[in-house]
Amino acid sequence: RAGSVLILRFFHDYFPTEIASILNSSRHCVDQWQRLARREAKLFIDDPGRLRFVNETKPADARQIKYLKSDCNVILELRQMIFNSRCGDCLPANDLEEIYGGGNSDALTTMKLAHIVRCHACLDAVNSLLGLPQLAQRYEAEPPHPKEPPGDASGGGASGGGSSDLT
Repeated sequence: RAGSVLILRFFHDYFPTEIASILNSSRHCVDQWQRLARREAKLFIDDPGRLRFVNETKPADARQIKYLKSDCNVILELRQMIFNSRCGDCLPANDLEEIYGGGNSDALTTMKLAHIVRCHACLDAVNSLLGLPQLAQRYEAEPPHPKEPPGDASGGGASGGGSSDLT
């Protein structure tokens, strides 16, 4: 669950309250899962061999990752890698309705949640059930890439660099 929270928050740009809805839990639980995910990520960076579960199971069609495309949009590449890592079949609509329509938190297993956060179709189906923005709307809201650095040639910045607003 901690990994699913991490994916939803930092790769799919969900707010903690939205994540709580997807997990059928409280905002406090989301904060706890996020804290655990950060701790595990730090531990993995410091000592990759220490977390035994990280390399336990690999999908049969695991792809070697060599380099990300050099189009300077790393987050899109990472999202696509997450969606490409989906395992298992999509959840039937009636299963999703049982989980989210009836508030049956016991029906949402860790494996089902892991599939949902790595499956574009299932995540959008859950978004629909919960009244959350679809992924296309969520990613559409990202700011466009600037053609030139912000600020003007004089170095004053976008607001002119003055401090008159403080007085």
